[in-house]
Amino acid sequence: MQPLNGSIRVPGDGFFGISALLLGLIGGDVTEIRGFDTSSTSWSTARVLLDLSSGRTDAEEEDGLGRVQIENDGEGIIREAAGVISLNEDIDALYPLMGLLAGVRGKVNILSLEGALCRLSDLKRAGELLSEMGAVFMAPGDGSSPPLAIRGGDLGEIGKPLGADFRLKSMALFAALGVQGRSELKVGKSRNTTEKLFKHFGVELSQSDERIRISGTPTARRRTGDLPGCPRAASRLMAKALLAEKSDVVLEGHPLNPTTGEFVQLVMDKGADAQVEGAGEAFGEPVGPVRVRHSGGIAFEIDLKKQQGLAEYLPPLSALALAADSMSEIKGLKASAGWRAPMLAGFAAALDEACAGAVEFDGDTLLIEGGGLSGALPEAAPGNLLIGELTEILSD
Repeated sequence: MQPLNGSIRVPGDGFFGISALLLGLIGGDVTEIRGFDTSSTSWSTARVLLDLSSGRTDAEEEDGLGRVQIENDGEGIIREAAGVISLNEDIDALYPLMGLLAGVRGKVNILSLEGALCRLSDLKRAGELLSEMGAVFMAPGDGSSPPLAIRGGDLGEIGKPLGADFRLKSMALFAALGVQGRSELKVGKSRNTTEKLFKHFGVELSQSDERIRISGTPTARRRTGDLPGCPRAASRLMAKALLAEKSDVVLEGHPLNPTTGEFVQLVMDKGADAQVEGAGEAFGEPVGPVRVRHSGGIAFEIDLKKQQGLAEYLPPLSALALAADSMSEIKGLKASAGWRAPMLAGFAAALDEACAGAVEFDGDTLLIEGGGLSGALPEAAPGNLLIGELTEILSD
């Protein structure tokens, strides 16, 4: 494994970027967003969304980074002719876009999500929430598979608690922009990047006692900036630096929001050589450089029922566990895996292939004995993002 040295900018957070772009499309004035990873599905989705705008837009690429600029009067995001919006495999874009389209009155918009992620375990739940608010949600079969259609309408509040899924919460927040007057959402503890972004764009939003109150739409003023780094991409870079001998790297633009920092906090608590070396902001989100040096594998015990946010970081956690000298345990996968659930068995088999020790998985608990790598990288499995991210960490 080759060491990481010098300075590396963490790829921009695709979920955050698409959310910021949507707010810019409906907020009026000028919005410029820099730092999209041009190799990501979020960048291709951003370009698709720009084509649907009623205002003036621009997109350009340089050195693997993408920049978009939107200039409009805030009168509308979607042109009169409704059509197919192809998101490829972009889960990050699906939920905020569904929420926003639910408030586009009288239009039918088809969302096409191609590839192996086309069946999402919580898509049916998303449709139920939008239907409760007053939109018409249509999907094949049992309502859990794209392509799907949404007919927007005059939206009302969601009465049921949303739970701790930040994607569903983001969808509901975007839908709430279409509610006349003030709207209230009942939420669980989860990533709060969408709430902070809404405030940055001038949306009136307050939160207390697991309730979010929201009214109004984004205010019209010029907003420009770099995207905060993607938490999952940052975790993979950090794991690679911790594992690769002679690594000493500064990760620029590293996200520092406590609600997305569970992975960083865990590895630092376990003695990993990582330090925050400054602080700044990107579209209202705290970011800063983080220095990481090689310090080897890490063993841990995690219950995802108590630490749900760590489910986002299964590949880097598992990579660190492979190189540890004792047993690691990850419990609660069955209830916390979400869209990753169909990938877990294949991921466990890939871990076992790469592990010099032993790996056991019973559908809910993953045990990794550690002992280093076997020397064989896991074989790629089409559609299994978990294996892909694991291979990215362990490869040269």
